[in-house]
Amino acid sequence: MPEPFRVLVVDDEPLAREGVRSLCEADPELSVVGEAASGAGAARAIADLRPDLVFFDVEMPAGDAFDALARVEPAARPLFVFVTAHEHYARRAFDVRAVDYLLKPFTDARFAEALARAKEALSAARRRAPLAVRESGRVRYVDPGAIDWVEAADYYVELHVGGSSLLYRESMQALEGRLDPARFVRIHRKAIVNLDRVVEVVRAGRQWQVVLADGVRLPVSDRARERLRGRLGSV
Repeated sequence: MPEPFRVLVVDDEPLAREGVRSLCEADPELSVVGEAASGAGAARAIADLRPDLVFFDVEMPAGDAFDALARVEPAARPLFVFVTAHEHYARRAFDVRAVDYLLKPFTDARFAEALARAKEALSAARRRAPLAVRESGRVRYVDPGAIDWVEAADYYVELHVGGSSLLYRESMQALEGRLDPARFVRIHRKAIVNLDRVVEVVRAGRQWQVVLADGVRLPVSDRARERLRGRLGSV
């Protein structure tokens, strides 16, 4: 399972914070990393905790939600959902690109709708984000689209990128969740392949193999064969 999305809950009312926290904690894809009760506290928490998603009340002491966002560099802003009892902030909220606008009191179903929209946006952003690979005292940022295929390597994975191999500290399962499912498919318990690199699927004895553009051949497990057939059309 991919790493959970980090959530910050911001509201000056303790019961309101507790309600949102409880709903978030019921979702295994989320991890609530903190709370804040004011605009100033929210700005500090965003800088210190680096959440992926913030549930934001609007009217609070020591600066409202818009004041808090103004203190955060645009490139460092998390996604956010406004949660408020006031309708008149809606247009302004979407002007600053809020994912959704929840009016209090809201139902669990309405919260789930907002959360689904936020998680879809977060997943898309995660798939586009470069992978930070540490090697020999430096960090190399790898565009996921540049990966030819991925190989399991104990507690690491080995990224095969344009003829080079890079060790990346993440499990196969976690990395699979981060890669774009429209482009990458797991063909074996030890291999994930970029479909853009596949030029041929061949049978070698009793086993099927994919052939990549650079000539690399990778086995396809029986379980993955149906999955691959659905993506390529004929295997």
